[in-house]
Amino acid sequence: MAKTKYACEILGESYPTASALRSRCREIIDRYTDPKNGLEQEVVGEDHNFLVELVRLRDAGRIPTGTYVRRIVRCCRDGQVGRHIRFEYGDGTSDMIGWSKLCG
Repeated sequence: MAKTKYACEILGESYPTASALRSRCREIIDRYTDPKNGLEQEVVGEDHNFLVELVRLRDAGRIPTGTYVRRIVRCCRDGQVGRHIRFEYGDGTSDMIGWSKLCG
């Protein structure tokens, strides 16, 4: 069986490999890791739009129907500081997003 080529396009940018997409996500999330601003920093602007589009493209059912992504926050998980993100929705619910799996 021939291997199919990986290709993903988000906000007009093409990512030919999962590794390229992961690198872009790391780059975005790392912008929000300044310890002097605290652990929970809001992802804003085009970075916010990029992550929302990634989730809509790779896991369409993840964002609850009838709501919107109010904000995205870089946060810690179980006390571990890393590249964790949490989506907070307009209906008051939230979800930790495993973005690296979305890239695969």
